Amino acid sequence: MVAQYFRSRLNEPQPQRFTLVFRNGELLRHQDPLAVAQYLADARLAEVRSEPPRRRAAASQIE
Repeated sequence: MVAQYFRSRLNEPQPQRFTLVFRNGELLRHQDPLAVAQYLADARLAEVRSEPPRRRAAASQIE
């Protein structure tokens, strides 16, 4: 799988992430839309869950 590097700043929105759920119970968390597209044709995939956007804890502590 190709690695993707994201550079983001505190004021930029974070990329959407997903959790892939397989029929055997295995979870792949924090997947990007490209990974989801690659797994959609996989017969082992049971469900795709959207993850809530992450909050950046460091931003709230800087003053």
